[in-house]
Amino acid sequence: MKNNFAKATLLVVLLFSVSLNLKAEGISVDAGLTPAQDRIIIRTQYRNIINKLGSEKMVMHMVPLVVAYGLSPDITLMMRNGFRAVGTNETMMPMENQWMDPFLMGKVKLYRRNTRTSTLGLAGFAGTSFPVLGSSISKSYSPVLGVNASYRVGY
Repeated sequence: MKNNFAKATLLVVLLFSVSLNLKAEGISVDAGLTPAQDRIIIRTQYRNIINKLGSEKMVMHMVPLVVAYGLSPDITLMMRNGFRAVGTNETMMPMENQWMDPFLMGKVKLYRRNTRTSTLGLAGFAGTSFPVLGSSISKSYSPVLGVNASYRVGY
C-alpha cells in the first residue's frame, strides 16, 4: 500500500511539474534531445504563425535551430537560435526580420528506468538566453532552472 501511494504521488508531482512550463520559443530544447557522448544532434523546423485579433493581423515565419552535444552519457549541452521573418504586421507592435538571441542550456540525467514496456526519465536543466543580437527588448539575460520528466509506454 505504501509503495502504491509513493508511485501515485510521484506521478502526480511529475504531471504537475511538466504542466508548469509548456511554452517554448522555437523548438523546445528541454525534451527529447539526448545525444550519445561526443555526438551532435542538429534539429530545425519551419513554423508559420498567424495571429488575428479583431482587425489586427500578424503573420510570422520562424526557423528555429537546435544543436545538442553529448558531453557525457549523462550530460547534454544545447544551443537554440532562430530566425524570425515578419510577413504581415497590422498591429501596433513593431517587429523586424531578425535572428533571435541565442539560448544556451545544460541538461543532466537524474533518473532513467527502461523496461520492456516503458521508459521513465528525469533530467535537471539550467540555461539562459544571451542578449547579443539586439532582438531582446529588455537587453537582459533570461535564466531558467528546472526538472523535466518523460514517461513513454510501448516500444
